[in-house]
Amino acid sequence: MDLTMLEQYATCSVQWLVSSIEATGNRGSAGYYHIFSGWSEAYPETTGYLIDTLFNAARQMNMPPLKTLAIQSADWLCGIQLPNGAFPGGIGGNLPPIIFDTGMIVFGLNRTWRETKQGKYLKALERAVSWLENEMDEDGAWRSHAFVPGYLPTYYTMVTWTMLEANKGLKKKGLQQKLETSFRFFLDKSTPKLTFRDWGFRPSEPAFTHTIAYTLQGFLEAGMLLKNQEAISKVESVAGKILALRHEKGKLAGSYDDTWRGDFRFGCLVGQAQLGLLFFRLYEVTNKPEFLREAQLLLWQLLRFQSPVKINGWLGGMPGSAPIWGKYQPWRFPNWATKYFLDACLACRSIKI
Repeated sequence: MDLTMLEQYATCSVQWLVSSIEATGNRGSAGYYHIFSGWSEAYPETTGYLIDTLFNAARQMNMPPLKTLAIQSADWLCGIQLPNGAFPGGIGGNLPPIIFDTGMIVFGLNRTWRETKQGKYLKALERAVSWLENEMDEDGAWRSHAFVPGYLPTYYTMVTWTMLEANKGLKKKGLQQKLETSFRFFLDKSTPKLTFRDWGFRPSEPAFTHTIAYTLQGFLEAGMLLKNQEAISKVESVAGKILALRHEKGKLAGSYDDTWRGDFRFGCLVGQAQLGLLFFRLYEVTNKPEFLREAQLLLWQLLRFQSPVKINGWLGGMPGSAPIWGKYQPWRFPNWATKYFLDACLACRSIKI
């Protein structure tokens, strides 16, 4: 892959993300740019894990101002944290707390604390993790504060992962054991068809590649922290299935049902970026060249979808779907699509071959 060209795409992504923060007056990253209505309000959840990306890009691309933006975003999040330690849910923070949203903010608070060593970020992190711990049921599941009431999605593996990551520094007594229980709860949702029950946004609906990738990334990273070879092998097997499906059709479907029947009427670009990132990580873990080739191919396929239109909100943005009116985030450039595309670009730049 031409790394000089890739650098240009990564730089455009950075510029779009900077614009998404400037659009809110530096109070978090706008959740999306809608091609008809413009910038949305800031999105606490995705601002949370975008902080990690900003710190990484600041270092890898030698862009120190991005570190300042990351810290400003963390300051905004600290300012909207609720008294119980949770964070408001939804774009604009207009919803009650949601488990997943607060979990993703933990990524940003943990990274900011590690980068700055400032106590206010540690305090905010401790309060957020404590709320998530208190809301966990005895079997390790989170059944309250769901995006869809009464539905427990398997992509909560991302929450298990972020809490394990945070607890490396917090060292909260008893939390590690609870998270091991949580991890097992979700791992038991695996099926013989190399899928996981409930890995979509809603029960009995096909899963976007976005939530499939969330689920697998959570399993892989949490499995690495827990040294759980069963989970790592499971992720490798599911990734191999996805690789085979992509080879068969030449592209990924936007969503898949529980028998791997895909909807090819659209592509979920954020999911493709996430899967590319997952394959780069699997290559690091397994040293299997097929994962590296697949990661590079998925990333290469995405390049043509980055918007070249020289209008603020468009330039450098990655649509949610291809075509842009597809089922996932139609007519929008979601900030998490550009975030994961940039993550994949950074992973490609740093891979040692």
